[in-house]
Amino acid sequence: MNKKLEDFNWHDKILHQILIDRSAPGIIDEVIIDLKDIDSFIRIVFKEVYWLSMDMNFGIVSEDSILRLVISENENDEDLISFYRKWGNYIKDFKFRKYLLELNSSGSILKLIAKETEIKYL
Repeated sequence: MNKKLEDFNWHDKILHQILIDRSAPGIIDEVIIDLKDIDSFIRIVFKEVYWLSMDMNFGIVSEDSILRLVISENENDEDLISFYRKWGNYIKDFKFRKYLLELNSSGSILKLIAKETEIKYL
């Protein structure tokens, strides 16, 4: 079964780690987020990432769970407008999605624009 990000119940998914893989820039540009569930780990791999913004808060003595995930393809989304304006004709034939993850305890926000995602169970 291929589960989509939209299908997940994000409640109680704990942020374990965030990795950025640019081992082959322009070819491998991935953001990897590992989440701890009740009895397993889930890895979300954002592939062909073109933009990442992280507003992270630290110092909270608590695990940080996902409050919500918002996926946008809306042409009125401010981040997508800015992104398409910046890249112009280089990306005109591609469709991108913006992903916004908001964390509970720290109030941190991660936003990224990528072509696709992959979900792995660890």
